[in-house]
Amino acid sequence: MTTKTLVAADAAQEGVDPAAFRATMRMIPTPVTIVTAAGPDGAPLGLTIGSFVSVSLEPTLVSFCVMKSSFTWAAIRSQGRFAVNVLASDQATHCRNFSSAAADRFDHVTWSPGPHGLPLVEGSLAWLACEIDTVHEAGDHDLVIGRVLAVESSRDSDALVFVRGGFAAPASL
Repeated sequence: MTTKTLVAADAAQEGVDPAAFRATMRMIPTPVTIVTAAGPDGAPLGLTIGSFVSVSLEPTLVSFCVMKSSFTWAAIRSQGRFAVNVLASDQATHCRNFSSAAADRFDHVTWSPGPHGLPLVEGSLAWLACEIDTVHEAGDHDLVIGRVLAVESSRDSDALVFVRGGFAAPASL
């Protein structure tokens, strides 16, 4: 087994080199989800999230991290509720679409309103309807804790995961 150690480019730099950190984190598979909400005018909002995790069973909590500078996140946050759509292995195009700067990310996505009017992406493995419990500042991101209000698994398939700069299904890892 070969071990490769990456060090900060500048020895005087305090902390870890961001490129080394990114290279290390790319090796850890993460689920691909789309967080959605209904905007103030009822129009659907959504963005790709690759940091979704379960936090607690009692109470039922989940979390994700999102760039503070995201305009979509600001609009979702102002609504107080969101849905997490867990993507299936055949939904990589949805991930790319909701990661883009496209004006209407829902143009080529079939969706329906779920609990509390939250947009649910058709074909997702599962969805969780949540309300924002707390938001913590975490560097250039917000760490969002959501209280789960409803959940449904709607499809039995492999989840879409992101690892080493690309998409995969857990069975292929």
